[in-house]
Order: sequence, then C-alpha cells, then structure tokens
Amino acid sequence: MTDIQKELVEIKDRLDRIEKICTKMDRHISFIDRVYDSVERPLSYVKNRVENFLNISNEKKLPIKDY
Repeated sequence: MTDIQKELVEIKDRLDRIEKICTKMDRHISFIDRVYDSVERPLSYVKNRVENFLNISNEKKLPIKDY
C-alpha cells in the first residue's frame, strides 16, 4: 500500500469516527428538544401564576417565554 493509500484509509477511519460522534450528538440534541417541548408550557403556566401571585410587573418578568 502506498503512502497516499494509507493516508486515505486513515482519513476514512477518522471520518467514520466523526460520523458516529455527530450521530450521538444529534440524538442528544433531539432528546433535549423533546424534554424542553414537554416542560415548556407547564413551566410557563407556573411562571405566570407566580408572577401574578407576587404581582410582578412587566419590567421584572421571569425569563421564560409566555404562551
């Protein structure tokens, strides 16, 4: 095997490892998105209730998106 062929094999191996890492990261990001989507509305509801209860004005709103 020539030096160029060895380098190509090494590059392919590296790309394979990078692809596996990217796949794992993609799964992790998808998991985080699903968790966030499931808690976002209930958390917003609780936040609004707390703000109303404590009479928090618009300038002091908690940093959670309202729906």
